[in-house]
Amino acid sequence: MLRSTCLLLAAGSLLFSCARQSPSSVETARPAPGILVAALQAETTPLPAEDIDRLVAEVDAEADSIRPTPPATPAQLLAALNRHFFDDDGFAALQDLNTIENTSVAAVLENRRGTCMGLAIVYVAMAERLGLSARAVPTPVHLFIRVQLEDGLRNVELLEEGHELTDDIYRRRNRIAESSIERGVFLRDLTNDEVIAHLLSNQAIALSRDGRLDEALARYDRALKLAPQLVVALYNRGIDLMNAGRRQEAVASFDSAIDLHPNDAQAYNNRGITKARLGDMEGARADFQRALAIQPEMREAEENLRKLDGHIGTAR
Repeated sequence: MLRSTCLLLAAGSLLFSCARQSPSSVETARPAPGILVAALQAETTPLPAEDIDRLVAEVDAEADSIRPTPPATPAQLLAALNRHFFDDDGFAALQDLNTIENTSVAAVLENRRGTCMGLAIVYVAMAERLGLSARAVPTPVHLFIRVQLEDGLRNVELLEEGHELTDDIYRRRNRIAESSIERGVFLRDLTNDEVIAHLLSNQAIALSRDGRLDEALARYDRALKLAPQLVVALYNRGIDLMNAGRRQEAVASFDSAIDLHPNDAQAYNNRGITKARLGDMEGARADFQRALAIQPEMREAEENLRKLDGHIGTAR
């Protein structure tokens, strides 16, 4: 993950979400605007309408080319989609979100590689064309796909060539609190607007890295209007506000992120750094201690706590 540097030590890493919409019918007609259209309309460099139409038509044609004949069951359609999507000529996973190009869905289609965000949009668009009920599902830092079949739900892990992981694995890997699941923050199907919010948040990360802070903050705000519970946008917005010296706003953004995802050690660490910059040393200490209680091996929080106590001891 990307790292930002702050006053005490590390400000922590910018979290990435690689992030669905209502179930598609068995027909191949695409509901307007469709997840792919919405994503292409949200590119940081606007695409002409004719380019959007061309790309959507190409994805539709690609999905149609893998449709089994004679008519197949949903399970057979899913198997055909996975074979195509993850084979040598399919789509490859990309982890790097440092550049704006890597947050572009048009670039995913051109280069056949993308982050979980871009791959999720293309996968859902193809599944939709095939008549499958597929949804993007969020964890704190990632999106995977959930498909409804006759015999139940199947998860598709985009960064592991379609391997199926259980919800419990995602929960344990990401220290997701039960309260976050109950509130619908993580591990639930996303709407189209929420998928686009994840995309806007990822674009904001790249814009921030490019030094375009005002544009980044505007993208976070747009994302949060579409998805008020988008933890990654709240968290990353907090980092950018902190680095911009807007510390009270940064604390408020971290507060909201922690309320939604109370097991996020890095958010506590970053809020503690911001509180220290504001002169709230006791509040900072409490946040560093909470970060260590969640993640005892977290060296940044441990070092920040040591530096904080040393600073207070010297001042006394």
